[in-house]
Amino acid sequence: MPEFTSDWTSVHFPTWERLLALANWDRRQVKTVVEVGSFEGRSTLWFMDHALGALGSKVYCVDVWDRDPVLARFSSNVRSHARHEDVFAIKQTSFDGLSALIAAKIEADLIYIDGSHAAPHVLEDLVLAFRLAKIGALVMCDDYLWADPAHGGDDIVGRPKIAIDAFTTIFSRKIAMISGASNGQVYFVKTAE
Repeated sequence: MPEFTSDWTSVHFPTWERLLALANWDRRQVKTVVEVGSFEGRSTLWFMDHALGALGSKVYCVDVWDRDPVLARFSSNVRSHARHEDVFAIKQTSFDGLSALIAAKIEADLIYIDGSHAAPHVLEDLVLAFRLAKIGALVMCDDYLWADPAHGGDDIVGRPKIAIDAFTTIFSRKIAMISGASNGQVYFVKTAE
């Protein structure tokens, strides 16, 4: 049975279910999910249960896991899933991990970005995620309105919003925004290279 110390994610699950339905997501097809910032694996397990059904589907989890107990909990939680062998943990910075996935020619159907909150990192994550995403891929960005002063959120470049706004503006001709974003998340679909 999975064990978690916190829950910042499950509030989004009903919205994610609606997004998958809106995108005509067929979990019977082989799918690839890339997750930036997996923490203890709560969202990873949700993707396994709700987005991936076909054999050959995979989740690539990119996280620095800078505290051993968190990585151990993630690993234990993932191992509790019947299809744990379809989860690939990449213990690297998002820049290095996403770059490695690009070099390996991985193409993602869904990308969830919930890593560093620093705007320069979020912008890097989005640009690299765009390269990984297939046309038609769903990209989900967490913490759009996050601003925790204790963790750098009192500085504009310590917040994801400015990076997400810059990316969605610059790439506006290559993505389609999905309206009705809730709980401080932003969603879009890649429409062109």
